[in-house]
Amino acid sequence: MIRSFFAAVFVLTALATAGCVRATHQLSEVGKVVTDDEIVGVWEFQDPVFGADKDHRLKVEALENDCYRYTCTEGASTESVDFRLVEAAGATYFEVIGCSRDGQSDKEKTSQMSFPARWERRGDWVAVDAVNVKAIDRLVRKKTLAGKSEPGFWFPKVIVTASAKDLETFLTKHGDSVFAERAIYRKVNSAPTELETATDRESQ
Repeated sequence: MIRSFFAAVFVLTALATAGCVRATHQLSEVGKVVTDDEIVGVWEFQDPVFGADKDHRLKVEALENDCYRYTCTEGASTESVDFRLVEAAGATYFEVIGCSRDGQSDKEKTSQMSFPARWERRGDWVAVDAVNVKAIDRLVRKKTLAGKSEPGFWFPKVIVTASAKDLETFLTKHGDSVFAERAIYRKVNSAPTELETATDRESQ
């Protein structure tokens, strides 16, 4: 239970911070969109303190046009995120295309152009580095990165307006300083099986 709580807090915080940094351009405009068939399947969150968390898993499926979808459960809710992988600025990045919650149709899906997350896979392990909102906010205010910022409830709300090329140049120079905590996942199933919600487990 404690491990599930910390996993949920981590993911919800990552989603909240990612949602606080929008971008008007994406790395895929200048970078190379890549595919990786090995990411299809089920991935289990690895808590740095408590270890594997079987109650927090992601299901990754392949879509058309070199895109993917991951689905995760938090409590009784399910969230799906469509994404692509892009090689740019000397690394691989996770680029969000759109999000939906609790079975929304593709037409209801929220289109998002969020600041990219850094992605690294080694065998059956994946690391995802979420954006550090405060670091981006500071660099936008210093005019190191083109954009605008305004206060938010928990985090500043930032819109990065840099061109895709300028964003790539920025990440090449500042990439190591603009990402927050790292989430680690381990692959536990090569087939994208259905995920259970907490409500499903309690009813069994």
